[in-house]
Amino acid sequence: MKNLLNTERFPSFFPKKNQGSELYSTSFRIRFLGVLVGVMILSGCSRGNLYIDNSGSENLKIELDGQAFSLEAGAGMMIKSGSGQHRLRVMDENKALRKDTLFTLQKGGLINLAAKRYVKWNELYGDEKYRNDKLSSQKIEYESWIFTGDFTEYDSLRLFIEKDWDYDLDQPFPEGKIGWDLPNGEKYVIKSKIYRMEDFVKEVRKK
Repeated sequence: MKNLLNTERFPSFFPKKNQGSELYSTSFRIRFLGVLVGVMILSGCSRGNLYIDNSGSENLKIELDGQAFSLEAGAGMMIKSGSGQHRLRVMDENKALRKDTLFTLQKGGLINLAAKRYVKWNELYGDEKYRNDKLSSQKIEYESWIFTGDFTEYDSLRLFIEKDWDYDLDQPFPEGKIGWDLPNGEKYVIKSKIYRMEDFVKEVRKK
């Protein structure tokens, strides 16, 4: 199995101040649908559809349609919620009101309590020859680093992000090989995962 990312360095892996940026580009890795199906079956039976994420440094109290929750700094949780309009109230530990807003849920998504950056990563599973045509290339900048691949960054000021990815923050991309063929003679399939920006950077840099 190939590494998910190849690196091209200038001038060093850990850039020093004023020494330039790090450039990464994605390379293809082959994975098989059997793992994908297994993960989706396991996750689809009991999971909710709305991930509430507190990726900030403060503990928060929230009320969603009158139902109260507490989330410690850095924590997140998945809940089930119906489609339509919902009311969200966000408070600090002293119950001082931070936000009181409405949002509309269609199928599912993520609530960005701390106004942080999130990135969606698209990955191709199947025949490598389709990679260049089927995966796009965008740049994501973070501090002194530049990451290049089929990535989409969401506006950090968006409180609610409607789901357009396959794997949530607490679900990894599938790994390994079972050997099942792609369905209906398909040559490839594209799957996606959402990351907190900091976790995305860690994932890229460890490859």
